[in-house]
Amino acid sequence: MKRKSMEFNQQEYINNFNKAKYTQFSVRLSKHEKEELDLSLKAYNISNAEFLRNSIKNFKEKLKTKKFYVISGTFYCENKGDWIYGGDVVEGNDNKKIFDNILEARAFYDGIELKDVIEENNRYSDYKELYEIDGNINDVDDINLDNARLIIDEYLFVDYK
Repeated sequence: MKRKSMEFNQQEYINNFNKAKYTQFSVRLSKHEKEELDLSLKAYNISNAEFLRNSIKNFKEKLKTKKFYVISGTFYCENKGDWIYGGDVVEGNDNKKIFDNILEARAFYDGIELKDVIEENNRYSDYKELYEIDGNINDVDDINLDNARLIIDEYLFVDYK
């Protein structure tokens, strides 16, 4: 049986290579912003790609001065007709951790499972929070949440009737 020879298609090869190695980044700007950007880039002889690469580099440098803090725990509540916040996080259940980068912090945050449990007349409801903190902080005891920026939080408190 004869094999059917396939001709080399250079354009198809280039397209497949580009799909495998590159991705398109697009953003929607107002006409004024786009005109202003184009004029600035032209004045400094910078391409759109160079501008984006420089922006990414600057953003990464800025992130090196930041750390990320994840905290999770359980709130205690009492049933007095409605659920009343008991005022304290259940001792020994706080999970606090500092990360050097957002990807690790977010993966840890996303991996925390929350539960909302009612036992007798008490309720235990979990929460988790992710903050951006100063990059010089290395100990969770040195964190002041008044100086932190909340990125995302989740409180699991389902209303039981």
